[in-house]
Amino acid sequence: MYVAQTAAGDGFYTWCDDPRERAVEGYPDPRQAIEAGLRRATRRETEEPES
Repeated sequence: MYVAQTAAGDGFYTWCDDPRERAVEGYPDPRQAIEAGLRRATRRETEEPES
């Protein structure tokens, strides 16, 4: 999961390079982007079967 500021500096976005979660989502402020990224990462960990 990655969080980055837009090139124009007017927002932030998250993205993930996991094939199951390939999505880019935009947010107006960094806190929202970070929180959303953490939720996505946590959801993915809880959905993966234990080995």
